[in-house]
Amino acid sequence: MKSFGSKELQRCLLDLGFVVKSVESSHIKFWPPKGHETSRGRRPFQMVQIGKKTYRKNDQNRYITQIKRFGFTKEKIVKALS
Repeated sequence: MKSFGSKELQRCLLDLGFVVKSVESSHIKFWPPKGHETSRGRRPFQMVQIGKKTYRKNDQNRYITQIKRFGFTKEKIVKALS
């Protein structure tokens, strides 16, 4: 898997159908498309730290895992990141 930063992750989420609901000074809150809600007890949105040229490997894996919880496959996520 290729390394990615905040711009690539934002583009990936938009390609997957997520919608931007709010922008903070250092984070953006993305809401999933209809039909891709997460289970109870989990955040109903994806928070993304902005301004990072490249995320650390651990952070990249964490973001992919969090997006998978909305019902997307790893292959689809990696394809959207490319």
